[in-house]
Amino acid sequence: MNERIWIRWPQCAQCGWPRQTVCPTCGAAGCEFQLAEYLAPAEPVRPTRRQSTAPEERGAEDMEILLVCGQCDEAFAPRFYRVCAQCGHDAGDGLLLDPLDESQITGRVVLTLQTLILVCLALVLYFWMLLRHR
Repeated sequence: MNERIWIRWPQCAQCGWPRQTVCPTCGAAGCEFQLAEYLAPAEPVRPTRRQSTAPEERGAEDMEILLVCGQCDEAFAPRFYRVCAQCGHDAGDGLLLDPLDESQITGRVVLTLQTLILVCLALVLYFWMLLRHR
């Protein structure tokens, strides 16, 4: 995408919901990122030798759209998700999310959750006994 065709945020062709993008730095996803301010490139360096060619200048069609993440304040080029979060429409291009791997829920995770529940129950029982004898 370039500056000349960025009129508004891209939308789902089926439901009109704004397409979501993700910040590659912090992983924040959404559709409310602000456009980054455009900084014009510096003057091209002039060659010192007569046979040297001048560096190529970038035109307006070469400008890359950059968004600014509100969480980490980093600029990034938007890469939109392929599937609409609202209606599930496949846009045909964009990032595909990997399906949740259920093997990530290991025995350690289950043990940690059970321990946290037992600690909470022990605290409730402790305060109940403490306040019961007043």
